This record gives sequence, C-alpha cells and structure tokens, in this order.
Amino acid sequence: MIAAVVLHRRHLSGRARIAQLALLLTAAVVVAGCSDEPAAGADPGTTARTVCSLLRGYVNDTGAIANTAAEGVSGSDDALGRRDAVLTGFDLLIERTDAHLAFVAALDPTVLDHGADLIDDLIEGAEQAGAELRDERAVFEQVPGVEDEDMTGRVGQFFNALEKAMSVVEPVVTDYGSPALIAAFTDEPTCRFVVQA
Repeated sequence: MIAAVVLHRRHLSGRARIAQLALLLTAAVVVAGCSDEPAAGADPGTTARTVCSLLRGYVNDTGAIANTAAEGVSGSDDALGRRDAVLTGFDLLIERTDAHLAFVAALDPTVLDHGADLIDDLIEGAEQAGAELRDERAVFEQVPGVEDEDMTGRVGQFFNALEKAMSVVEPVVTDYGSPALIAAFTDEPTCRFVVQA
C-alpha cells in the first residue's frame, strides 16, 4: 500500500510531496508491528519492491529539487538571488531527506527479508545523507553571492553535495549474504541505480 502511493508522489511538487509523506508516515506507524522477529516467509521480492519504491521516490524528488535550484540560478540576474536559489535547494533536500529517514524508520522489520539489518542500514544512510547536506549547506552559506563567472562551479558544488548524499543512502545488498535477496534487488526494475550490488 505504501509503496504504491510513493510511486505517484512525483506528480506533486516541493512541499506538497513532503506533506503527503508525513500523512503516509502516520499510516505506516499505525500498521507497523511490535515484534522484531521476521515473519515466516518474508518475501525477498516484496522486500526489494518496498525498499526500492521508497528509494526511487527519494531519488526522483531530490533530483527534481536539484533541477529547480539549478533553474533558479540560471534564471536569475542577481548574484544574491542565485545564492538564495541554491540555499533553498539545500533546505528542500534536507527536508526531503528527513522525511525519507522517518519513512525508513517506520518500516516494519517483520515483513521484510533481513528486515532489522536492512532497516538499520537505511536509517544510518539517511542520517549520514542529512548530515552531509547540512554540512555542505553551511559551507555554501559562506558564499557572498553567485557571480556570472561562478555559476557553473557553484551549481556543480550543489550537485556534488547531492551525489555524496545519494551514495550513502543506497544500501549495499551484498552485505546481507542472501542470494535470494540479492537476486530480488537485481531483478526489480525500480532498484536500478538506487542500491549498490
């Protein structure tokens, strides 16, 4: 249910997506089980679809945020306006990353193959991504303005920060030592470029 809804969030924009995430998170917390023991027959395919739909939604949303920030830079004739466009982009990336963290923390480990370990890794990755983006924002905040000759470099700096965040969000599926789970992540189309094999 959650995975199906997440796939449609790309049709919303900015804070509307994050508001919908909050509503879905409330539902996820209500239905989550209390036991940490894996359910009998936890299906690797369902695990891959559930995890990768969340990761794919995060990638789609952060990519859209980054593109909007870049358009704000290129569309502004003012050095301060360009700087503000990037800082707003950072703020939205951080907000979306915090929402992603809340979502993965609310996943029920009992219905996922290797659920406890997988969720721990997803939480750690989201926390590291948030910390990385906050650090990079603090660095960029020291920039007095984005001048004409600096536009390409500053936009590149912004995208590099997002790339660093993405690299730690992606789980390394081979870490779980399960051929069935590795195969499920490999075969699931939504997992392309959002997990590390």
